[in-house]
Amino acid sequence: MRNPIDSSRRIPVRTRLGLLVLAAGMVGCASWTNPTLNTSIPVHRLPPEVFGRPREEEKTIPLTVLRQKQPEVYQFDAGDVLGVFVEGVLGKTGDAPPVNIPQTGSNLPPAIGYPILVQENGVITLPLIEPIEVKGKSQTQVQEEVRRAYTAANILVPGRERVIVTLLKQRLYRVTVIRQDSGGVIVSAGGQLVNSKRGTGISLELNAYENDVLNALAKSGGLPGLDASNTIVIQRGVAEGVTAGTTVAQVAAATQQVRVPLRMRPNEPLPFRPEDIILRTGDIIFIESRDTEIYYTGGLLPVAELPLPRDYDLDVMEAVTQTRGPLFNGGVNFNNLTGTITNNGVGAPSPSLVTVIRKTPNCGQITIRVDLNRCAKDPRERILVQPGDFLILQESPGEALTRFVYQKVSFNFLGFLIRQRDLTATVNTVFP
Repeated sequence: MRNPIDSSRRIPVRTRLGLLVLAAGMVGCASWTNPTLNTSIPVHRLPPEVFGRPREEEKTIPLTVLRQKQPEVYQFDAGDVLGVFVEGVLGKTGDAPPVNIPQTGSNLPPAIGYPILVQENGVITLPLIEPIEVKGKSQTQVQEEVRRAYTAANILVPGRERVIVTLLKQRLYRVTVIRQDSGGVIVSAGGQLVNSKRGTGISLELNAYENDVLNALAKSGGLPGLDASNTIVIQRGVAEGVTAGTTVAQVAAATQQVRVPLRMRPNEPLPFRPEDIILRTGDIIFIESRDTEIYYTGGLLPVAELPLPRDYDLDVMEAVTQTRGPLFNGGVNFNNLTGTITNNGVGAPSPSLVTVIRKTPNCGQITIRVDLNRCAKDPRERILVQPGDFLILQESPGEALTRFVYQKVSFNFLGFLIRQRDLTATVNTVFP
């Protein structure tokens, strides 16, 4: 026989729901007290310029633009050392010309003749004739100039002259490379390059037609590491008139600087000229460490200060997973991963309300509301995290109320569904 329920203890359904809402408000849930809930703007209502430009649009520039164009034949200039043999003038008649074996590591063939330096004004001085201009001329052209000069002075007999001009030593350009990245190198006591995890400086001697940015990078540790800026700065010249009272801005204005970005968007024009990457003696190549770009997390995410990647983007969903925050876990906790289910039932809904507080120019800020549930369906909702962003994860009011009901109210259904009148149900309600 069915046991009737005492009507004196029956509570109306509306009263019960009202008590639940009142209890949820009394717990002080952050979803109800979130100060940004009413002032935040949903992602789909924001203009595109708020999101910034994706970093993944930037690609490493072709490294060939960092290398100077090689001439078809070597052209002499100041600092070159020529091997010159003029029979009867530089060398006795009938003698074999001296042969010079290049130093180890040089790519030059053996040179023939006596060493003659190309002077700063681009000329060479030989006995008994006027100086000969050789700047910008090839070996064959200089050899013909020397032969013509001696025959014109009646020192050599035309058709019987014996003149040889070769390249004995290439001119060198001395530059300094200063690196603040971990990819730098240092010179060990044995003269070898050793990887270093600290800022380094190295002086390089670059041969002619190898005196460019690409070769300087290759000889000093390669491209900048991930903790360095993607821009190479070439500093040239010496600031004149620097005194104790000279400001840094004045020194910078007096120093020529060329900035060479290593990553650019495909449709952007190069901000430097081909001649800018050709290095000269005294140039400084500076690879500066990257300013740490960070973002902050809070709320239901672990409170942290996290670095942003240098070369790729991080959207809001990826940022939540990077901080090991809850993402569509249905209220399942860490114990579930070990096989110990501590809570019965389906579980509370995952928090899905992310508030992004972003700085704007002129010391302002904008508050952006991101719905993780919408992000899972529409990639346009997954905004990119920008430097200085604050990401605060909270429950929406509906999720907070659902979790409260799940934690405070338990439903137990007992009986056998033989006939509707045989169904017995009890509801246990617990309020804080």
